[in-house]
This record gives sequence, structure tokens and C-alpha cells, in this order.
Amino acid sequence: MKNPGLVDAVQNEGIYRSLSQQLESVFRHANQGGHNTRESYEACLRRFCAHLADDYRLQSLKNFDAKHVFSYADGMVERGLSTSSMYKEIDALRYLDRQLPGHRHVPEIDDIRQYLAEKGEQMENRQTEAVERAWSPAELERALNLAVQKASWWKVEQFLKVDQHLGFRIGGFVRTTVEQVKEALRDGVFHVRRGQEKHGRPRDIPLTPEARQVLEGLLKVASAHGVLNGYIVVDHRKRETMKSVSKSIQNWLYRYRDAFQDKDRGKGEKRANLTAHGIRHHYTQNTLVENVEKYDNIRDARRATSQAIGHNRDQILDTYTVGSPLHKVRS
Repeated sequence: MKNPGLVDAVQNEGIYRSLSQQLESVFRHANQGGHNTRESYEACLRRFCAHLADDYRLQSLKNFDAKHVFSYADGMVERGLSTSSMYKEIDALRYLDRQLPGHRHVPEIDDIRQYLAEKGEQMENRQTEAVERAWSPAELERALNLAVQKASWWKVEQFLKVDQHLGFRIGGFVRTTVEQVKEALRDGVFHVRRGQEKHGRPRDIPLTPEARQVLEGLLKVASAHGVLNGYIVVDHRKRETMKSVSKSIQNWLYRYRDAFQDKDRGKGEKRANLTAHGIRHHYTQNTLVENVEKYDNIRDARRATSQAIGHNRDQILDTYTVGSPLHKVRS
């Protein structure tokens, strides 16, 4: 097929290859839907196979069930997918269920929407316009003022500081190492490794003076906590995992969100409740503004911004720039 799905980094490649072969067998015998629809669904489902391989080590496609779909929905939110893209991915999962023998409980759209709503995430109806997810400077300031009040919240504090200037997905922050930070301060560029962010591309993030400052601060905090090498915020001695630290940060944001988010958020269809991924939207909008000043034309500015957040197409910026004066500006 033309587009096998954007799967750039899979940790359990053997399992992923096996699941992909099973998927290819399914589509060789599938005849429901048009050619373009089947091709689009297969691309979506290769990403689902990567999720099953890395997060569950699932050996057989026919054994996927509701828990795998719900956790995949979490991943779609983390990746910042638009509502229309999320619907397409879920449609593909339902298509796969119909093609496989046996019966699995694939959640309905309303079930997934309710699941995400209980975690503070919004999944709009298909007809709903894109909503503003980017944090405002005032919201970031209020969240930071709260996070510094307890020493045990230092990982949240560092996430808020670092992410607004580097635009990581939360997994990228959690997987950051002392060695990477030192290398970035030396080179003036933060090198996001393959596999550092779930299904994200490797990329280079140029350091602004503010980004350099927060990374220097991150090194000092790491040293104060006895972290001289390896992962900065994941302490394996305490049996912490990437997933547990990510969830801890997300849970903190959800638990205390009402204390720092603007009062009009979550009340209608224009501004979504704050999430960890919304800080990446904030970074994207600021980076686009800086690149507009740097480049001769908006097209180059959009391309550079898209590459900085790990995408190769500037259309993705239409999702990230809702609420910005540069939303959908192309000339």
C-alpha cells in the first residue's frame, strides 16, 4: 500500500512485525469498504499494532479488547490528534473487529468520549469545530506557583518549565536523561531520540535562551536529587516506570486544574480544559510567532515550526494554533 502508517519507533519490533503480518492477512481477505477506505484503515491499524506491541506485548490481533482501545485513546490524546483523526482511528478499530473471527467488545464512540471526559479530556462531536487547547501564559504562571509549594511536586514543576520551551510530548520529558541535557547545552540543540516519544519522530529542537535556562535548572535539580546520569525524573530504585511518572504528572494537572485554568475553559466548545498536551500547543504557537519573525515567508515559518514539533506537514499546525492570530494563516 502507499502509506503503511506513520510508525517511526517501535520498541518490540518482533511482536510488531508479527501483528503487522496478521493485519496484512486480514486486509488481503477484506472486501468491505472502498479501496481508499481500506488503505486508510490499514495505516491507522498499523499504529494500533505498535501500541499493542509496545504497551501490552500482545501476540494475536484477535485478542485485543476494550482495555486496549481505551488506552489507545489515551495515546491519541497524548499525540495531539484532531477530533476527526480520532474518529477515523476508532472507525478503523471497529472495522478490524468486524473482519476478525470471534467477538470483542469495542467501545462505542460515546463510551470513549465519556472515558476521556472522566480524565478531563474532551472529544468533540464530528461536526464540532476545533477548540483551543493551548495554555495561556497566565495559566502556566498560576500552575507553576502552585507546583513550587511542595518539594514532592518537583517533577510537575520541571515538566511545566521545560515543556513550554521545548514542546515535548509528556513521554519525551519523562525519558529525558542527564546526558541528553548536557549534550543539548553543549550543542545548542536538543536531540530528541528515536523512541523517546511514543511513535514520535527523532528531531532537533534549537535552544532559545529561555530553553537553555530551564535545562540548566533541570540539571541543578537532578543533581540535588542525586541524579548524576540516566533518566532524570524516573527513579527505578523506587520502582517508578515511564508510565507511572507520566500518569502522576497528568493526575496532578487534573486534580488541581481548577486552581489555575481560566474560568471559561470547559464550559463550551471554544476552549478545552487544560491537559499536559496543551503545553505543547502553547510551545507551538510561540514557536510559530518566533519563526514568522525569523523567516521571509509564512510557508517557511510553518514548515520550520512543524519540524520542531516532530511533524513533516504544516497542516498539523491548524490543530495546534486554534485561538492564535496565526491560525490557518498561510500568506
